[in-house]
Amino acid sequence: MIAPMHTERLSDDVYVFTSELYYQVTASLIVSGTIGVLIDTLPFPEETVQIAQLVNRLCPDGVRYIIYTQHQADHVYGAAFFPRAEVISHTLCRELMIAHGFEALEQAKTQSPSLNLVRLRLPTITFDKGNFALRLPGKTLELLRLPGHTPDSIAVLFQEEKLLFAGDTIMALPTVSDPGADVAAIRQAIELVAGMQLDCIVQGHGEIILRGEIKENMRRGNHTSKPWSPKSKNWSRPARRAKRPPACPLSSAGCRGCCSTEPSPSCIPQMCLRSMTA
Repeated sequence: MIAPMHTERLSDDVYVFTSELYYQVTASLIVSGTIGVLIDTLPFPEETVQIAQLVNRLCPDGVRYIIYTQHQADHVYGAAFFPRAEVISHTLCRELMIAHGFEALEQAKTQSPSLNLVRLRLPTITFDKGNFALRLPGKTLELLRLPGHTPDSIAVLFQEEKLLFAGDTIMALPTVSDPGADVAAIRQAIELVAGMQLDCIVQGHGEIILRGEIKENMRRGNHTSKPWSPKSKNWSRPARRAKRPPACPLSSAGCRGCCSTEPSPSCIPQMCLRSMTA
């Protein structure tokens, strides 16, 4: 029996979903009238279906937009279940998915039958230089370029609520870096976030950071860049209970998603179902 993912209502129109299957990766829903905007998705269909059920209740016209904060598998696989949505990302995200994503997904399917339901959805709207603004009635979402963790990384600022969806630029792991990560750029991105006037931050992995906790989280250096190792797995808050399985189907995507088909020693620790078919 699969435990339900954690769902938190952050404000009247914002919901945050935290995976119980893959190291507390997060996705978020912003409700705008009769439509929804998803910021990232969860990788496994068992949890994405739960998001779709909430969308059906709250958004009669479904999800209009999905924003990828970067190209990795744990952020993009769930988009397959919202086929009518436009997908927005940085141009590099689309390029990386085309270059590596399809092969990585096919390999992951050999380890996890439930991923047979997934079809990789490429971004349909991209931006290259500067920032990108998505304007909805009474809501402005500003997509900010924050390369470092990956070259295509972005964050999404909900201006009216001073809420930052930070993607993997900010997470409750000490560091999870793509082999091509730019450590200096990561630090610069974190400094930029630390200087923002925010009410809260939704991390790419882990629990929400509230306004009174932001400076302390940054001061403690929880997000200082260094290679991941099992001994360095520290969280900004206690992790929710989750079982460590013997293998992870996303490891065939390098545990870094679509950027490689070879596992990386600095990848996200493997957390998933023991058996997708049990």
